[in-house]
Amino acid sequence: MALEGPVATISRKQAILKIIQNEQAKTVEVFLSNVGKPPIYVDGKTLLSGDKTRLFSNGLIEIAQIRLQLFIAIASTSNGENSRNSVSQQIETKLAPNEQQPFKALSSIVLPQPLTF
Repeated sequence: MALEGPVATISRKQAILKIIQNEQAKTVEVFLSNVGKPPIYVDGKTLLSGDKTRLFSNGLIEIAQIRLQLFIAIASTSNGENSRNSVSQQIETKLAPNEQQPFKALSSIVLPQPLTF
């Protein structure tokens, strides 16, 4: 079975998503590295093989005409403060609204190790 269309140009190991959580500052930073041959576009900026960039919430990631939008949410406790005892940030990637498919979540869990896709 052969891959057709734009997905045929995506490398098996195309990118690494690295999530760094700072418990003291109550922040999370997300970085994307292009480890595949085809370029990745992040908010209109070209990411060539070997390049990396920081991602921000509502950022648009495009790989071979597939658009993903990244959402970074910070969970709060009942009194409005960020939880310190557990992973308090969630990373969620959704298909961008201009795709013809319905808007659905693809991932919503922060992993302690870099993600490879």
